[in-house]
Amino acid sequence: MYINNQIDHLINVAVTYRATVAGKTVERMDEPEITSAIVTELPFLLNRMVWPQTGIRFGGCFIHKKPKALFKTKAGKDTSREVGDILVVCRQHIDGIETFNAVLLQMKIHRGVGDQHKIVDLDEKEQLELYQNWPDFYCRRNKKDTFFNIYPKTPHPGAQYGIIKKIRGNEVKVFHATSSEDIYLLPEHSFGSFVCDFVTMQNGRAFTQRNQKENDEWSRLIWYLLDISWLNVYKLKSIWLTDQQMISGDFFDLYKLMYSVDSEEMLERVIRADIIDNKGDDIDEGIPIFYISIDKDSDKMISVYRNCF
Repeated sequence: MYINNQIDHLINVAVTYRATVAGKTVERMDEPEITSAIVTELPFLLNRMVWPQTGIRFGGCFIHKKPKALFKTKAGKDTSREVGDILVVCRQHIDGIETFNAVLLQMKIHRGVGDQHKIVDLDEKEQLELYQNWPDFYCRRNKKDTFFNIYPKTPHPGAQYGIIKKIRGNEVKVFHATSSEDIYLLPEHSFGSFVCDFVTMQNGRAFTQRNQKENDEWSRLIWYLLDISWLNVYKLKSIWLTDQQMISGDFFDLYKLMYSVDSEEMLERVIRADIIDNKGDDIDEGIPIFYISIDKDSDKMISVYRNCF
């Protein structure tokens, strides 16, 4: 079995397990519950069963209150829509060179005929407009606005969709689809293939290291989301509110690698010094994160490429 098929199988295992714990069938699970299973249960399974001791590590966290983008639609209406449901981030350190890649995923329960998902609700249409046209927008936190002006003003591989299709009551398949000009989203590959493409840097959009002079707006957005998500998780951890259903895999260790710091306390201080004032800022939102870290040399990565598909 190729790795992409293994990942698809483990997604079903992760979602089924979470449904069993909740005392319900997969068919009765909603999008946030399935998203939570993907970012928390799946990294643990991948670390143990797909890429153990290979230099490829996974981690994840689930945060329910997600940041919103406030923007003006083409019709001139002021609106606010979630930036995304999952931030997929990959850090690669290969042959001494460090690169970063990211995808914002908007997760949708399948609705439509066949594999196509039909966008009919107003909030979905406005979300699609954000991913299609990238109007200027800002994120508001505690009455403080952070402005973003993402280019190009067209669909790009940094923003995609995850289509959740429930099958036979206790089985789920997750696909990914790119944004289009149509109200129909056509799944292109399974989520397992999406992860393999991401690991091999064939999907997503690159972003630069944090606080670089050459940071583009896309890089600023990704680091903004990483910053507030870390502060949210760290705050909950410090007051003993986190549990196994919120954080998974090597999440804390991998986050420290992203920021090149040695301790969680140092990471908290680094981020807090940059994005909030000394009076304190209550961080109560963030985005669920599915995190991949790769530390290998190029020769060893060849075997990873061969086994993915």
